[in-house]
Amino acid sequence: MNHMLAERRKDASGEPTHASQQGDAWLSETDLLRTEIEALRRQNLALRETLDAIDGTIVVYDQERRYLFGNQQYHAVYPHLPPERDLIGRKYEDVLALSIAAGTVDDPTAYTDTAGFIARRVQDMERRSLSPVAQNARAGRESLHPQTGRWSLVRTRRTPSGNDVSLRVDITAQKELQHALQQAREAAETASQMKSQFLGNVSHECARR
Repeated sequence: MNHMLAERRKDASGEPTHASQQGDAWLSETDLLRTEIEALRRQNLALRETLDAIDGTIVVYDQERRYLFGNQQYHAVYPHLPPERDLIGRKYEDVLALSIAAGTVDDPTAYTDTAGFIARRVQDMERRSLSPVAQNARAGRESLHPQTGRWSLVRTRRTPSGNDVSLRVDITAQKELQHALQQAREAAETASQMKSQFLGNVSHECARR
């Protein structure tokens, strides 16, 4: 059968007909498209696996403040949020409201003035879109999880395409080390003061004799 089809694609001189050439071209374009789609799928899978392997939370919103992506660590830190498939397309303020309701937001005003707090956070996101270079140059902020007691360093950046990307890295160990160093410094200062006071008292007694 394949041999008969191949013969039909040739004219009397044995050359491929115009119809067969068009068909071959169409098949080539289709194969190329399939190859490109498969390559994109592999790239997306590799990107997803890479972001999931990062030891920190990553969440991405588009220019319209719609949820695009959150890695596995993001969902581990915020288990109250719906699955990824249910979050995609939801507004930033809606997702933030879910976190406030779950009690995972570190700012007390989120609970005393919820509407005002959400409005300010939305303004911050909009401000990053107006001056991305200046906003991207800003240092991150430290955040204390009100339920787990763990510290994070949060950095937010605006990509060239306008997406808003937030990275949250656990710095609890660093904060505990800073606290231990501060306690050691205060203890050393106290010991120094006690030593100075003791020597002063000894000198005073010697002078009296």
